Amino acid sequence: MNPKEAQKYNGQIIMNAEEEVFFPTLSVKNTIDFATRLKAPRDLPTGINSHEDYAQTYTEFLLESLGISHTAQTKVGDAFVRGVSGGERKRVSILECLTTRASVYCWDNSTRGLDASNALEYVKAIRAMTDILGLSSIVTLYQAGNGIFEQFDKVMVLDEGKQIFYGPREDAVPFMEDLGFVCDDGANRADFLTGVTVPTERRIAKGYEESFPRNGEQVAAAYSRSKLHGRMLEECQSYGKSEAARKDTIAFQELTNGEKHKSLRKSPVSATFIQQIRITVIRQYQLMWGNKSTVLFKQVATLIQALIGGSLFYNAPPNSAGLFIKGGAIFFSTLYHALLALGEVTDSFTGRPVLAKHRSFSLYHPAAFVIAQVIADLPLLAFQVTQFSVVLYWM
Repeated sequence: MNPKEAQKYNGQIIMNAEEEVFFPTLSVKNTIDFATRLKAPRDLPTGINSHEDYAQTYTEFLLESLGISHTAQTKVGDAFVRGVSGGERKRVSILECLTTRASVYCWDNSTRGLDASNALEYVKAIRAMTDILGLSSIVTLYQAGNGIFEQFDKVMVLDEGKQIFYGPREDAVPFMEDLGFVCDDGANRADFLTGVTVPTERRIAKGYEESFPRNGEQVAAAYSRSKLHGRMLEECQSYGKSEAARKDTIAFQELTNGEKHKSLRKSPVSATFIQQIRITVIRQYQLMWGNKSTVLFKQVATLIQALIGGSLFYNAPPNSAGLFIKGGAIFFSTLYHALLALGEVTDSFTGRPVLAKHRSFSLYHPAAFVIAQVIADLPLLAFQVTQFSVVLYWM
């Protein structure tokens, strides 16, 4: 398909960034459930009667598949909010990506911050997911042990952003050894591959002192002249022109379009705009419930401020002498709510990274998020303004 047509399917290519971006006060189950509801297919699987059943069943399945069902009611957390552990948060990140049911997943240095054991388990989870669901996974790693290295089918080595090698994992080390580099038995093969362009890390075999590639450009030139390079090009080009690729593309388009609402065939999102707003409103109330202390503090503070303000303007005379006092009361009530609204600025900036991530996942349109915030805030603000005005007015 051409690039313009492929834009309708940008939700099928998912990138998991290096940093985990979540709403910290949202529970693990609600985080996954939110994405699952927005990606529920139009035609439900056999045995599933409603989108509610689908969301509940799929969420429970995902949590159990990576062994974090015991954290379902625990907050995701971050550096300031206590929540799940770092390894569990990584698994939540994987599961959120899985809810999209995409075809290609890109994982950007996803093992950062994990110890060797957790990093290996993380990559094994991606390997299992790739095999079971028939996906394509692209992973960037800065440090990888041999156990992690063995999980991959193909390897790409980059030097200053340029490709110097791409091919099957089992051919990577022999190729570099044929160029004159030495890889000791039991050495870290990933470090060996990334060290061939670093003078302080590489070791040169005897007889290659004058002919080995000195830098990344020379390694890339040697690779471009190799039979392996021609084989990789042929593999890529031949599949793109094959009958199998054409049939796979048609099947992919039919399957993807069948998951969307009929009015959304040209849109990458799966849920209708009304569904997006409804599900996002529920998420907003879940966020408020996860941060009950802040919401309660605002209401109590509003009541106290109303009592203090009312006491300052108490019993203003009903004549021209009390006009200035009443004007001050009106100004104070207006100013207080205006200043209180400034607190939403912080929340807006905090939610922007999550909004950007969800937009890249094609979960919902940004307009649905904004409308949902307004709808969710209206009842709370109405109660807040009412209690302030009632107390201040009668005083």
